[in-house]
Amino acid sequence: MLSFKISARSNRKDFSRMKAIQVSLLLLVLTACQAPKTNQPNPSSPGSASPLPLITPTSSPAPVGSFLSASLDGSQESPEVITAGVGFVSASLNAEKTELSIKGVVSGLSGALTKAELGQGAPGKEGTVLKSLSIDKNKISLIWKRDDTEQPLSSEKVDALLKGEFYLNLQTEKQTKGEIRGQLQVTAEQVIPFVLEGAQEVPSVESGAHGVAWVRVSEDQSRLALQGHFVNLSGPATAAHIHFGIKGTNGEALKAVKITGNQLSLSWSRTDTEQPFTAARLQDLQQGNYYLNLHTHAYPAGELRGQISQ
Repeated sequence: MLSFKISARSNRKDFSRMKAIQVSLLLLVLTACQAPKTNQPNPSSPGSASPLPLITPTSSPAPVGSFLSASLDGSQESPEVITAGVGFVSASLNAEKTELSIKGVVSGLSGALTKAELGQGAPGKEGTVLKSLSIDKNKISLIWKRDDTEQPLSSEKVDALLKGEFYLNLQTEKQTKGEIRGQLQVTAEQVIPFVLEGAQEVPSVESGAHGVAWVRVSEDQSRLALQGHFVNLSGPATAAHIHFGIKGTNGEALKAVKITGNQLSLSWSRTDTEQPFTAARLQDLQQGNYYLNLHTHAYPAGELRGQISQ
């Protein structure tokens, strides 16, 4: 602290001069205290370092991939085909839009699959076949890339895909032009198709029954919807449930699934009073920890089962 002792003998002019000096020195001290440190530059000072802006003029949002799905049946063939066959397909386009992955399941066809094709064309119209899918019993799949030698996934094809111009057509020996068909449509929901079969029961069941189902998870991940179809059970279905358990193990039933004829359905929400679809339940689903089990009088522990996983 700076101080000055003023003599009682000083005149008024000396007092004013000394007071002015005191004020000036005080201002110098205050100015020195407020000066910026050399190792912490002022962002607003010209020539000094400044933080990067949150969004620069050249920045752009990260690319996002796309989900697509299709429900296949005979009514979408032209002309319409009367069949018990159904199919569910999910597809995903990577963020760079250079690779399309397709997976699907089918059930109730008049016979074994002979061909599964991806075509370009409007609903109900015969189009151009672009790609053949791999067939593994009642499962179909395809990986289509931009660097494929034959029919590469060009940007023009991607545009057509996202406009709903692609369809899947599945053929059998009885229906050589196609038994079931479905148009691929963009969806904001994650879709998981899966098969129902006696071989997945624990212990396994030898039954002529089979089926397919799929689940959809809403965009905000607060709701799960399930649809399913089955044929050739040993008798009427008595119950169906979503169970907790990995493949090859039996687990507790969590949710009852509605049965209408040979159709299955369920809506499971985060707001459900009993067993809500929580974030933990979503994580279990994504890890393949749930299965669907269908019961009959002949097989009270389950005649058809399907693990809900990709």
